[in-house]
Amino acid sequence: METLAARFKMNEFERRYSKEETVEIYKQSRIVVNVSREDFPPEANMRCYEAMAGGALLITRMPTELTEWGFCEGEHFVGWRNEGEIPDLVDHYLRHEQIRAEIARRGQELTLRDFTYQKCRDTMISLLCARKDQFFAPARNWAAADVRLIYLEYYYRYQIFERAFPEFRNLRNLAAYCKGLPMILKTWRHQLKRRLRPGH
Repeated sequence: METLAARFKMNEFERRYSKEETVEIYKQSRIVVNVSREDFPPEANMRCYEAMAGGALLITRMPTELTEWGFCEGEHFVGWRNEGEIPDLVDHYLRHEQIRAEIARRGQELTLRDFTYQKCRDTMISLLCARKDQFFAPARNWAAADVRLIYLEYYYRYQIFERAFPEFRNLRNLAAYCKGLPMILKTWRHQLKRRLRPGH
């Protein structure tokens, strides 16, 4: 972020913004750079959709979940594979405004057409209504360890150690342990810091 800030005009990335302020930032932005969480780099987080809906060019890490939902690199967004590429990508698209604007426009159109909260809600409701009394969640066909990792990720995200640890303890294979270990260690560290704070 510091490298980008040294070369380009940016929002104050060190501070938090309210929802209203965030909307204004996206509306003023020509480019939004997305760097997802370290533990799940391909995640298409809300920033991706918010940036595209606001009309900015999204530059995000590849691979990305966006491609699973019909977004195409170079058509709806721009991808990076190494963080060192980001400043030059930003510079390129700022200097080629017509290309930047066209990719941003296509990303905005697809997002507003298919990926608003209302559209996603309506899609889920219609799917549930069409398959009443059926259990069709994809996770029902997953291996038990994969299901436990999803629960573990949820508890890790919200730092609920007392729930995360049993999920981790019940992982039954080495690959799942390797994926779960960083999450449980970070959750445990957070729990420890909280307990060591004065007044706890």
